[in-house]
Amino acid sequence: MNKRIAFIYTLLLGLFFGCNNENEEISSDQGIDFLRWRWVNSLTGPSDEDEIDAIASDAQGNVYLSGKFEEFLVVEGQPDTLISAGGADIMVVKYDRKGAWQWTKRFGGIGEDNIFDAACDSEGNIILSGLFQEEIRFGNDLLRAKGGFDFVVVKLSSDGEVLWTLQAGGAGNEGGNEVSIGPNNQVIVGAQGDGRFVGNNFDFQNTGGVDAYVLSITAEGTVDWVKAIRGSGNAQAKAIGVDRQGNVYLGGDFNGACYASSPSSLFELKGGRDAYMTNWTATGELRWEKSWGGRGDDQCKGVIVNEELDVYLSGFFEQTALLGADTLFSNGQRDLFLWKVDTEGKGVWLRQIASSFSLLGMELALDASGGLFFGLGLQGFNTFGSTSPLPVEVTAPGAGEWPVLIQYSKEGQWLDAIFADESENGRFGDISSSGHRVYLDLVYEGGLYRFGNYTVVSDPGNKEAAVVSIEVN
Repeated sequence: MNKRIAFIYTLLLGLFFGCNNENEEISSDQGIDFLRWRWVNSLTGPSDEDEIDAIASDAQGNVYLSGKFEEFLVVEGQPDTLISAGGADIMVVKYDRKGAWQWTKRFGGIGEDNIFDAACDSEGNIILSGLFQEEIRFGNDLLRAKGGFDFVVVKLSSDGEVLWTLQAGGAGNEGGNEVSIGPNNQVIVGAQGDGRFVGNNFDFQNTGGVDAYVLSITAEGTVDWVKAIRGSGNAQAKAIGVDRQGNVYLGGDFNGACYASSPSSLFELKGGRDAYMTNWTATGELRWEKSWGGRGDDQCKGVIVNEELDVYLSGFFEQTALLGADTLFSNGQRDLFLWKVDTEGKGVWLRQIASSFSLLGMELALDASGGLFFGLGLQGFNTFGSTSPLPVEVTAPGAGEWPVLIQYSKEGQWLDAIFADESENGRFGDISSSGHRVYLDLVYEGGLYRFGNYTVVSDPGNKEAAVVSIEVN
């Protein structure tokens, strides 16, 4: 069946299992896991390039999705179909806490455009970070790329009005990755590029293959400062965070000769691509830097800081990796790590997530107690490091890949694994939390996926996207 038929089939299944309405009465004999799943909304189209790359939520539990789509996109709850202007366009979708569609915005031109991350500030505005090609219009702002792809940051109001845009780039390819919000609603963005990186009040000449950058931008859209990870090698910006004191954390991966402070103080490369983390003050002064890895490829994928200034890092490693004083040995092709460090970058505890299948790096969200949530796709038998000497054993409920939400305490104790009730080949990716509500980006391919009363389906071989809302302790 084609994707339009699959979408209609999804709606019929929703009617059979129960509408996507969190106020629906559910009998007590369905169990606590049934009660946890609040709603699921899908974004489907004819292209396998349709994807949610950014998810953010505000204090009221409204959730914003962004990413890219090609040709057209059917947004659950939206009365009409979203049509691309050419290439890949950007979509921004808002749902309220109950999963009711609020609005959708489309931005794009004839080139390839995408948003890779989003965050909400304390006033409920939404900030987007990504890239564009050729030219693109955001509200009254018409932007033209200076080279291949240009970096862009966009601030929207809670009603979807464009408040400001910020562009940077040169003759090469530049783009924005992760974004976080500081204590005075500063916008902290990680970026990277292989050419000259030029903005209104900054100008960086590329020093190697790819350089990474961290930008501090005021709530009004003015760049305060920009710092770079440079050198003759290649550096990527994959993790960004900021604490309540305004200290900024930029992490990612690198190979070759790269540095944050000076060419005489290079990151130590142990083999393949290694991971790094840097910490900067609110005014852009480097406080500390560290790198880690082993013979294979390693990456810092996530960083988040709670109100108690506990710093959590996440990512992946291959073969072996030396993280501080601890050496991890991969159980398969690629394992994950969860690492708590203090504000000086010193390790507090380290947990390994091991599987015989290759695992993807995870992004992090905070629970109401300052602990952690992250989403994965798991297959077969897996082990999760915990506070006890022995790891916790977790087995996927069936064949294929299963979306699962994992919870850890701030002390490093494994707390819970909440699996989908039915899956063919799906995983959770991007994540955001608001109080006791967690929102997850679901990537699924082929078959039926069930979360309590709610279902989505996909044709075999077709990749689709959805957002899943779950109530947690």
